[in-house]
Amino acid sequence: MARCPDARHPRCQPARHGCLSRLTHPAGLARQEIPSVYDGAPWLAPQRRAQLQALYALADDVGIELPVLCLRWALGVEGVSTVLTGPRSLEQLEQNFEAVDAGPLHEEVEARLEQVYNMCPHRPFEEPAGCRLEYTDYWGPAALR
Repeated sequence: MARCPDARHPRCQPARHGCLSRLTHPAGLARQEIPSVYDGAPWLAPQRRAQLQALYALADDVGIELPVLCLRWALGVEGVSTVLTGPRSLEQLEQNFEAVDAGPLHEEVEARLEQVYNMCPHRPFEEPAGCRLEYTDYWGPAALR
């Protein structure tokens, strides 16, 4: 496998404009636990808050970090051939490789994730369209109605 000249990891490959890795870091709400989810997070609908708390509890129960849980879930989805992520550090990139080496989630964990998803499968109408959990003073553009 050819190595990208400015890549820090041997699994990175050259691309037309920079480097492409086969794996990277899953982001979004599941990137890390957001403490404000437990403190009330007024911009989150109660259903979404409960859903995130259940996701955090699931990750703790099975002993898998959230980014790894997300990547391993994506690897097990039928029809998915590529998972685009974006590590910000070599440590995150290594974490992604470890997730791939561990393979897709066990069926029991997948079933529990499905239960968490079904707690709130659609955006609640009172939840802002663009909430950013790490900014406690941000309330989003407006509630969806």
